[in-house]
Amino acid sequence: MTHRFIIDTHALRYLSNAAGSNLAFFEPLTDLVDAHRLSFPHAVVKDCKKFCRDETLWVWVNVAEKLRVNNGDVKQSYTEQVLDKCLNLFDEDDLSEDQAPVRAAAMGLHFQDLYGADNVTVVTEDRLDHPLRMNLPAACKVLGLATFSATEFLAELT
Repeated sequence: MTHRFIIDTHALRYLSNAAGSNLAFFEPLTDLVDAHRLSFPHAVVKDCKKFCRDETLWVWVNVAEKLRVNNGDVKQSYTEQVLDKCLNLFDEDDLSEDQAPVRAAAMGLHFQDLYGADNVTVVTEDRLDHPLRMNLPAACKVLGLATFSATEFLAELT
């Protein structure tokens, strides 16, 4: 079965920094999104709109969001599973209910149900220890989700 990847805001910003203004850098990622092998929750689009409005990444996200499988929607039941096991992933300083790390983990669980645990990896650069919030790789470990850094993801593509 084909491997699927869920990418979060941190990983996309890392890749954007590597790409600079070179939109062609994102072409292989666009191909993956179009083939339904790469996706991201709608909360990532909101983050990019908020933090990356004037960057090449924002241009790419606008194109890629229209190609995503499930339009980036995640059933609430998967979000509840994430919060049941990893409540500290939720950032209490962010009053938004639609937080990208929580939704990326929820999408990972959803994709595991659809495609099997061995066929799903969450791509993230959310690696810092936060005093009040669990980072996404730690939450993924608790949830049984595989993770890649952005660098590992790029290496996997070559």
